[in-house]
Amino acid sequence: CSAIAADHARAEFALRNASGKLALPCRVEHLTETSPGADRWLSTIRMSTRDLATGNHQLQAVARDLQSGAILAEDTFGFMYPGDAPAWLGSQEGISEEVLPPFTPLEATDDDGVHAISCWGRSYQFGRDPFISQIISQSQHLLAGPIRLQATIDGEKQSWTCRELNASTDSPAKHTLEQELESDAAGVNVSTSIEYDGFIRQDWELTVADGGQVQALTYEIPLNPETARYSYWWPQPRSGALSADLATEFKPIVWLGSEDVGLQWVCESDEQWHSADPERAIEIIRGEDEVLLRLNLVSQTMDLAAGEMLTYSFGLHATPVKPMERDAWDYRIVRHPWYGQSFQLHEKKVGETPALEYFRAKGVRALINWRMWDAFAYVAPLGHEEEFRELVKTWHQYGIGVVPYTVSFLLSENAPEALFFREEMTRAPLTEFPIIFPGLPRETDYHTCHNSIWSDYVADGIARLIDEYDVDGIYLDTTSTPWPCNSELHGCGYPRPDGTRAPTYPVFAARTNLKRLYTVVKSRKPEGIIDLHVYDCMLAPALSFVTTYWNGEQLPKGHAFKPEVLPLDRFRTEFMGYNWGPPADLLYYCLGDYEKSVAIALLHDVPVRSEKLPDLEVQSALWKLRERFGVQQAEWMPYWRNSDVVTVTPEDCYASLFNHLDGRALAYVSNLSREDANVTVWLDLNALGLKPPLTAADGLTGETLGMADGTLTVKMPSQSFRTVWVEGKR
Repeated sequence: CSAIAADHARAEFALRNASGKLALPCRVEHLTETSPGADRWLSTIRMSTRDLATGNHQLQAVARDLQSGAILAEDTFGFMYPGDAPAWLGSQEGISEEVLPPFTPLEATDDDGVHAISCWGRSYQFGRDPFISQIISQSQHLLAGPIRLQATIDGEKQSWTCRELNASTDSPAKHTLEQELESDAAGVNVSTSIEYDGFIRQDWELTVADGGQVQALTYEIPLNPETARYSYWWPQPRSGALSADLATEFKPIVWLGSEDVGLQWVCESDEQWHSADPERAIEIIRGEDEVLLRLNLVSQTMDLAAGEMLTYSFGLHATPVKPMERDAWDYRIVRHPWYGQSFQLHEKKVGETPALEYFRAKGVRALINWRMWDAFAYVAPLGHEEEFRELVKTWHQYGIGVVPYTVSFLLSENAPEALFFREEMTRAPLTEFPIIFPGLPRETDYHTCHNSIWSDYVADGIARLIDEYDVDGIYLDTTSTPWPCNSELHGCGYPRPDGTRAPTYPVFAARTNLKRLYTVVKSRKPEGIIDLHVYDCMLAPALSFVTTYWNGEQLPKGHAFKPEVLPLDRFRTEFMGYNWGPPADLLYYCLGDYEKSVAIALLHDVPVRSEKLPDLEVQSALWKLRERFGVQQAEWMPYWRNSDVVTVTPEDCYASLFNHLDGRALAYVSNLSREDANVTVWLDLNALGLKPPLTAADGLTGETLGMADGTLTVKMPSQSFRTVWVEGKR
């Protein structure tokens, strides 16, 4: 309504059944301005459905002038009330303690007072020290020393003794430990759970037996400098080489690592963080012998009464979280160029070739199906059930897997569930997301909360989608992001002293939901795809449960020089996959140039997922080149650790290579300087086992390249790449 005064009008609501009778008593409500000065007015009504009968109903809304009785605005809305609770509510789909491949059951050992729990590629050691003594990933020690709890109580620095360590094996999928720590003034109880993918959750509480003043409390993770050379945190990500000490306000996700391994700490809330300087709640301090992740839990004096507790819940996850059994080059997932027209793909042609035949010939193994629904990101082909069934059958006839866009992080206003469950599923405050999608009327969707019944809805929906339509996996858009939420209905948020409600970040629930979806897919389709677009949130406990991730949409658009937007140290931090676990694809449309993006990604052996037909020509050629060369049987020697066998000039030009035991090498050479350059590459032939006489050729075009004494020079435009195949005598 508009052009009315709040005191001069009221909203009247009537709910009627299919026969026109009142289903609930009429209601009269106040109108409130949507925002001061907007001259737009809104009224909201809440009605109990306890006594509402199953069937079709119509809600009538009228805005009426109180003085004249004139109707200022009116509308009606029809809906079908289902009566009984939906089948998905309380669903157990995806809830399982089965250890799914490629993970392995947990193993526990006790040796000389050290209790070690091991999973694939990693080991966590517990002893007489507080919390964790050592974490090992891929045979590398991540910690420079045991995790430390520093506390000053009543002016005295506390020294902790571990009184008791009790370990139990709940199942091959989960082990638990209980620790009791004591000092002169305080006690700490720590409850630790370790799951089969290596995720640790520690819930702990500190008490001061006789009460007292806590002047300081810090939780410190001392990391090996060799395995903590890069840092990442979220939200407002900081990602790249750790070249200086850092400090930040509370962040729920922090990772420190290298090109191969890392450790992520997560926490849902800054509740009971009493910071004198909130901008330094978390510090990363570089030292010669350690890189210290310091969590300043208490940095201003506080009184803690006898029996009162400080409680915290942290997660720790050593990366990589899983073995990379297949890389993104092998999955060959592509988005086709006819955005929003998947149902018409069987009619499309590339030249005279049917599009599906073209994709098959190029080596595509799976296509993202961007639209199967009339409600954005719905869990079923709403409005297109038979059409979608035929689509799956047709794509399968060409040997192409169907990976539908579904779940996302949104609840569509057009989803049937939104009418009755929007408040229960969405984050608070309500966050709207306008959707403009080809073939769909404009709609408003809403950010969902992982810590809600939305988890039952999506797990049950995906199970039905696979069972009924035989899809080959799912594409998840930003689904792992733990958006902040303060909804008491979900158990999110906490009250601040000033009466407002602070948000929490549901990182544990996000992990649980991805685990459920992984279980749903893999229990039905052992080779099924869970392809996650992470946007900018690298949540390791959720990445355990995807098969591939797609990263790059967060990059700014419109920059001509791509390495400025995506520096190499940032790429090594979050875009490679190897140091996280699942394989990565680069999303390039924000970078804006496919081949310039390839020049960056190829140095890291990461494919750039094609979106247009010319992109696919390049990507297909690279697939075939890798197959011909036999990269699976070759040693990968990337630019950041091959300087003993490769030299490249001029500055900002790089080469990464595969070295094959059969006496050949495949080099990816990139000119990432701002200028065109004559790029010279020198190879240590003896070290690489390359025996003369040698031949060198462009791996994609077959053009012969001159090489003498292991040296070749090629003219390369700025931001370009070449593939160089060097063949030695066998």
